[in-house]
Amino acid sequence: MTGQASKKSFQELAAALAPAEQDSLRNGQVVISGDAGEYIARVLVDASPSLVWEVLTDYANFHKFLPNVSASEVLETDDSRTVVEQTNNTQILLADIESTIQTENIERGQQRVDFTMTEGDLKEFRGYWQITPVNNAEQQDQTLIKQFVVADADLGLMDGTFHAVFRGALQTSLKAIQTEISRRQQQTD
Repeated sequence: MTGQASKKSFQELAAALAPAEQDSLRNGQVVISGDAGEYIARVLVDASPSLVWEVLTDYANFHKFLPNVSASEVLETDDSRTVVEQTNNTQILLADIESTIQTENIERGQQRVDFTMTEGDLKEFRGYWQITPVNNAEQQDQTLIKQFVVADADLGLMDGTFHAVFRGALQTSLKAIQTEISRRQQQTD
């Protein structure tokens, strides 16, 4: 795989996390830090970086495996740049909220995807996905997926509710990505 990052130890990758968060990560759980619309989410998967990359950049099929995405379409592609439109459905309090956003996704060496909202219903949505192969004693393929994201809807008094719902959706999305990676891995075994 071109542009693949060199393997790093789990300890090196998780050094910023508390011991309980490191244990959760080792056990395949999603770990999220941050608040007020700025988050870092991590999950450790038993898969090669190339398979993880395949799932993270399968923009046209996000609606098939990400639970809050009801539609996803690639609008434009050139070299390492892809513009995607996706429709998300979220429940806030008793209301079902549908939002449509367009993101510009810049792929960097099959290690990182930077994304920025270019059009949409949110005030701000940007961040990146980063994948790092993990060097472990068992020599099995493991990859750390890290997502940094800033999201703001500018809802005034409802900002806190939006941020809580967004954090929950982030957790759900990373679990769904982990599940999709596992499903695809089973198809190739």
